[in-house]
Amino acid sequence: MKNKELSIWLMIITSIICLILFGFLIGKNSQEVNINSLLASNASTTLLGAIVGSILGAFGTFQTVLMTQENDVKKLKHASYDEAKHILLYLCTYLKNVVDEYNEGIIDLNEEGVVIHGPTQIDFSVFNALHIELIKKNSILNSDQRVLIHNMEKHIDSIFQYDNKRINRNENLVYEINTSVSLNIIHRLSIAIFNINNFVEDKDSFSFKETDDENMMKAAFKLSKIENSEDVIEKILKKLDSK
Repeated sequence: MKNKELSIWLMIITSIICLILFGFLIGKNSQEVNINSLLASNASTTLLGAIVGSILGAFGTFQTVLMTQENDVKKLKHASYDEAKHILLYLCTYLKNVVDEYNEGIIDLNEEGVVIHGPTQIDFSVFNALHIELIKKNSILNSDQRVLIHNMEKHIDSIFQYDNKRINRNENLVYEINTSVSLNIIHRLSIAIFNINNFVEDKDSFSFKETDDENMMKAAFKLSKIENSEDVIEKILKKLDSK
């Protein structure tokens, strides 16, 4: 932290100045040979105690402030990663629903227990507020963390909006799944899940890992507990290759 380094240097400079002034006073008093020399020596000793006490007191206060600030930053970071984990868990559930409905092809609401699984809006206000507080505390995020935090809400909201095209109604409460839209959502959602999970796991050391779409989707499917996904991944990869 820049403020922490500056405060330390100010403390050191102040201490040096105090010691120089005290040395000057000692030198001046040692040259006095009058009857007040003993009183001068006692005054110097008292002054030394006052200076040392002031320095130690200031240093103790400074350390207490630093420890309080560091504890606050740790709590904010813990809350931030915890909030990201909640977002991640929801996205994993949503991904599993999209894949399941893609495999079904048709949703017939006339059948008992059958429902349409659409996304619900995620509240990013807490997540964003926590990072604003971290900035106020002079907690420096690395460039990849800033990019992820800045783009997360926009990326996820765009996926949710696109979900409106994923299901088309035919007749009598029977809905058909749009294959192309579903594959697009699965791909984009897998990338988001992969990166957010790394953010939660790696914390301060987070960086975007260099990997391909197949590995990101496999990791996201594993996190979402999706089995027998090879066919879906293969179709997405073929679609990407054809572009």
